[in-house]
Amino acid sequence: MIVINNNGVTGEVVDDYMHENIKDIGRFVLPVTRWLRVKNALRYMTEGKRHLDIGCGDGYFLNLSWPDERIGLDKRAGDDIVDTLPFEDKYFDCVTVLAVLEHMHNLPALFREVHRVLSLGGNFVFTTPRKSAECLISLLVHNIDDEHEEYLDLKKVEDLSGNLFDLNKHKTFLFGLNQVFCLSKK
Repeated sequence: MIVINNNGVTGEVVDDYMHENIKDIGRFVLPVTRWLRVKNALRYMTEGKRHLDIGCGDGYFLNLSWPDERIGLDKRAGDDIVDTLPFEDKYFDCVTVLAVLEHMHNLPALFREVHRVLSLGGNFVFTTPRKSAECLISLLVHNIDDEHEEYLDLKKVEDLSGNLFDLNKHKTFLFGLNQVFCLSKK
């Protein structure tokens, strides 16, 4: 867990956000796609005091967001992000997950946990590639079929949101190959 606040930075971060499965061409293209994901997600950040970024990697996005307290979790840094999040109810004003949901096994449980730790009216902002991006991603990353569990679309997100969240925004970017969702807690 990485924590950024007025006292500085504490915790473990992933040293290299690009893991061993990245192909050579991916080392040039993926930083651009990361920047585009962050740019699109920042539009929907709420003005609150606390931000949680799940799948924070090296903390790139956390360093660009502005809340007083920014916390990041990443599986590769030893954080367990399976069934429960280690935070109090209604603790965060915004929760972000950039290019991570497609790697996760139990999305209904994650959506319930995000709802639990999010304050009333807080935003849940996430990006995912669209299914149509799979052939391009396979040019950038080895064995992507082994990494991606499920591609999300608007209907799946609406089903996952159920009575937990309202859908505020769904927008595609990067020539329609990626998408950003902004949900707010009901």
